[in-house]
Amino acid sequence: MARRSELEALDAALVQIAGSYAPITVRGAFYQAVSRGLVPKDETKGYRLVQRRLLKLRESGELPYGWMTDGSRTVYGHVRYRNADEFARSVKTRYRQDYWAETDEYVEIWIEKEALAGVVKPVVDEFGLDLYVTRGFASVTYLQEAADDISLEERPVYVYLFTDYDPAGMNIADQVEQEL
Repeated sequence: MARRSELEALDAALVQIAGSYAPITVRGAFYQAVSRGLVPKDETKGYRLVQRRLLKLRESGELPYGWMTDGSRTVYGHVRYRNADEFARSVKTRYRQDYWAETDEYVEIWIEKEALAGVVKPVVDEFGLDLYVTRGFASVTYLQEAADDISLEERPVYVYLFTDYDPAGMNIADQVEQEL
């Protein structure tokens, strides 16, 4: 069991991590804590500890709930508008020019873990890129749908895949390259 001073130091670091990368997933905060040597890369002694501490910090009000995100849960529904004017205002705020429409090539960013999306998304958004998250080894269906989209392009498509630099991450990269 960690000492109180160690937990307080971990809590302070987790608040700093969450504030720097908000919104961030629990797993993303865990990986940031691992990379800083705060917890071991272990599900029980590392991930679950971070998960419990982040919950405590949110419940105590020390960490805003909005700093954490859970992209693995989906809500299916309909966007609704009170009237046509509200719809028109909504559409106006979502307009985005396609910077890639007239380029000689197209770029996609792929990542291994959903936990990295919060770190990569600001760059992807700024440059109008698509972000693919494989969540480990991609399914054949996921790769086939991506390949179908790529085949519609009449220009070279460059896929940049970011994985862990470990055997599993390297195998994921090989799988995507071979099967895509």
